Amino acid sequence: MIEPLSVTDSIVDYLRSKIITGELRPGQKLTESQLSSNLGISRPPIREAFRILEHERAIISIPRKGVCVNKLTVRDCQEVYKVREMLECCAIDLLKEQKISDLPEASSIQKILAGLSISPKDDTDQRLRHHKIFFDFHAKIVEAAGNSWLNKFYRSLETTLRRYQFRYIYLPGASSPSIEEHHQILSLIKVGSYEDAKKCLKAHIDRTVTLLKVSINAE
Repeated sequence: MIEPLSVTDSIVDYLRSKIITGELRPGQKLTESQLSSNLGISRPPIREAFRILEHERAIISIPRKGVCVNKLTVRDCQEVYKVREMLECCAIDLLKEQKISDLPEASSIQKILAGLSISPKDDTDQRLRHHKIFFDFHAKIVEAAGNSWLNKFYRSLETTLRRYQFRYIYLPGASSPSIEEHHQILSLIKVGSYEDAKKCLKAHIDRTVTLLKVSINAE
């Protein structure tokens, strides 16, 4: 049985989605009073939602200014993707240690990616579902390593990574090579070429960061 979301969880999901898609812009101020009025709910669950999103680094509390959506910067992009690289490479090392090469969940997602068509830019909900598939592919590789702490650390990056990934997949020249790189990473793991899989993963991340840096600097 699926438990219904609490009011706080619903607010977190609502705000998180708006932040990931950019509907709530980087640097935009958020106030309890305005959200309370707009959503027709009391302030305490909004306050708790702010606490959760600040922990995820989706928002930031600035003294004498209030709560704002965290900005996307080149430095932050480089830092979070470096951590992502470390965690995913560690996951592949653990797969190698355990001689795990069959990743059915990641394989199922890769098949979806292979047949995926880019959704229109004006269809925000579809774009949100679309880009999450890219994140889930990598998350399933990490999960397959079987280390609960590694998985927890990786999941803590989810909101920030998804903000950058949402931006990335619609950059010129990003989507098609990315889908092929996912296929290569998985194929290399399947045949036991773990070191080559890590090299492919690092090249994939380097290309992602390079395109994101150009996009961010162009603002």
